[in-house]
Amino acid sequence: MKRDINNIAALAFGLMLFATCNYDVGRDARIRTEETFKSRMIVEENIYRRDSLQVLANLKGYLQRHEQSFYNKSYFDSTELLLDTILYSPDIKRLVVFVLARNPTSRQFQPNTEYAWYYDGFCYLGIRENDDIRLNWFRRFNLINYYDEQEAKNDLKEYYFTRLASAKDTDGSLIYKFNVDDSRFWDGPVWKVMD
Repeated sequence: MKRDINNIAALAFGLMLFATCNYDVGRDARIRTEETFKSRMIVEENIYRRDSLQVLANLKGYLQRHEQSFYNKSYFDSTELLLDTILYSPDIKRLVVFVLARNPTSRQFQPNTEYAWYYDGFCYLGIRENDDIRLNWFRRFNLINYYDEQEAKNDLKEYYFTRLASAKDTDGSLIYKFNVDDSRFWDGPVWKVMD
């Protein structure tokens, strides 16, 4: 991975997140979703397009107000938001959204001049309420200071598709029980924060 380890602010933020999340996700702490439970929800293109526009509008509002995952002042009006994926529950009332924020490296605490851009990746949970989608930052795992867009996308999905189910609470119990690609995830404990 080509990440700028010298970015002190980002490293400190990452360490703080790791220390406060209390999870056990070593490289071998993966639980892959069984094929019989894989969520394979496909929505109509017009629904996906409409939801994409609304999700991006909501995220841009967070960005402008420095809320949710965009609280850091390195995000600014020219930060680009790249919507990677929207996953849907069978009734399409619940969503999981993967988004990347693309910033010029000049916005880094210690800019890496080898690259023009860096990417941060986030996951949001969404609830459809009539014609609106309410989003909440899923703070479990985030990416910071990636210089390769595809690598950032892959790592974000790798965590939420293979490692979320193994996240443990301080008492050693599984917190979420399922990955986001598991059909049981849509009725799982993570949605208590959204209801």
